[in-house]
Amino acid sequence: DNRSLDNRSLDNRSLDNTSNLSTGSYIKSKVLRTANLYREKTAPLGLSLGGGRGWPLGSIPLYITSLQKGGIAARTNILKENDRIVSINGTNVEDYSHEDAVNLLREATSPVTLVVMDPDTHRPDFRVVKLTRSADGFGFSIVGGSDNIPALPITIKAVYQTGPAYGKLKRGDQIISVNGKSIEDYTREEATLLLKSCTETVRLVIQ
Repeated sequence: DNRSLDNRSLDNRSLDNTSNLSTGSYIKSKVLRTANLYREKTAPLGLSLGGGRGWPLGSIPLYITSLQKGGIAARTNILKENDRIVSINGTNVEDYSHEDAVNLLREATSPVTLVVMDPDTHRPDFRVVKLTRSADGFGFSIVGGSDNIPALPITIKAVYQTGPAYGKLKRGDQIISVNGKSIEDYTREEATLLLKSCTETVRLVIQ
């Protein structure tokens, strides 16, 4: 059944497979790509940024100017030079100044989650939603999953008026990723367990 994502549904086994990831996850069928960068404290990520509001060479969208060979960013095999940066750790940076984006990236805690897109691709409508768990959970339920015939994307089935998701999510919203992890190939149960493993807050990329 499609029970609510609250503390009473399923169990609390974690699907956090960080230890089994390389250094990134990939949204295969979407324009957007998500990369998780794991580093010790404030170690360099191995990438340089250009663009941003007020950039000396022109106020253009933020993008990756270079990747250090063998660096953390390059090892994801997801990020490329000239990729346009859409968000950093769930914060949309499309209207950020160059300086603010660099500071945000420098101070971001690990894993640093970057959502990027090809420079010549039109960005689909999407948003990043951050929810803080209440005593009853995040306050929404989901449907879909790769185990459906045919496979269906994970979407929002219902949003409860007393929950944290009310006013932020709506029925039919598609969940692209959860805390930087693509759930494109997840079953509904796997997606539910992943969401339940987020004990305090969750960042969702929604389309």
